Amino acid sequence: MGGRLIVNVAGACSWTASAADGSGWITLLRDGGCEKIIDPETVYHANLNRTGAPREGRVRFSAGKFAYDLPVRQEVPEEIVSVASVRLDRASGLAPEGGAFRLTAAVLPEAATDRFVTWESSNPAVASVKDGEVTALKSGTAVITVRSTDGGKTASCAVTVCPDDDTVCLVCMGYELNADGSMRPELIGRLKTLLGVAGIFPNATIVCTGGATASGHAGVTEAGQMATWLRGKGIASGRILAERDSRTTAENAVNTLKLLSWCRPRTAFIVIVTSDYHMSEAVKRFKAAAAGTNPRIVVVAGKAWQTGSPIPPSGGR
Repeated sequence: MGGRLIVNVAGACSWTASAADGSGWITLLRDGGCEKIIDPETVYHANLNRTGAPREGRVRFSAGKFAYDLPVRQEVPEEIVSVASVRLDRASGLAPEGGAFRLTAAVLPEAATDRFVTWESSNPAVASVKDGEVTALKSGTAVITVRSTDGGKTASCAVTVCPDDDTVCLVCMGYELNADGSMRPELIGRLKTLLGVAGIFPNATIVCTGGATASGHAGVTEAGQMATWLRGKGIASGRILAERDSRTTAENAVNTLKLLSWCRPRTAFIVIVTSDYHMSEAVKRFKAAAAGTNPRIVVVAGKAWQTGSPIPPSGGR
């Protein structure tokens, strides 16, 4: 069956892998699948044996003029369940320079015979990956791909790395207030999500955007209520900007870009925080607004408040 072979040796050696029949069913797996490395621990993977008979191969290592072949015998599995798909626990990731986060891969079906996967980054200078652990190295974007060794099924995560400074702006989208001016649970959920992102980017500006939507209190705005809540949670007033005029997502975007041009002209990254069903629309509107006013600004999806709903509730945005 398919599986891993971990070889340990004292001292630096040069490693290669080959199958006795020349079919190449033994693969060296380390740092993206190098063919030759120097390392005291080396991992090989044997592809599923679908030949119907046992097969033999070898792993060779050498040091100077000395060489040794380690024989490998692979039996035939009683039953082979092929991999149908691979999934990741997130489709996008955001991290500051020097930060890290873990991706978790699910190989389906769970009964698959060979569940081994490899990881790779499209831009390892920006974000590297090892066994699902993503390390943010410098500002930019990268795509992390996980691939099953059985069938080559893949899943990807788009990673954005931002600097940990005041060129980053976290934008929390507003939500219609209750008639008495109090915040609805969904808006509080967005703010709780924002707190987590603000902890990752402690030097980022925070913009609360949303106008007067309380039918019984015309002077109460979403942005004002959000800013008050954040201050109550320990966020310094100097970090917070309140955009109080918007009532639609398009207005949120245009008015926020105007506010930043006046108050934070160094802004280079806008990170959106909103509800799950609203994220794609918000990112689209902010990208369009940035393209028309300041094309150098990069707009990315931050973390979403999870409602589990694919569509907004009545009156929500």
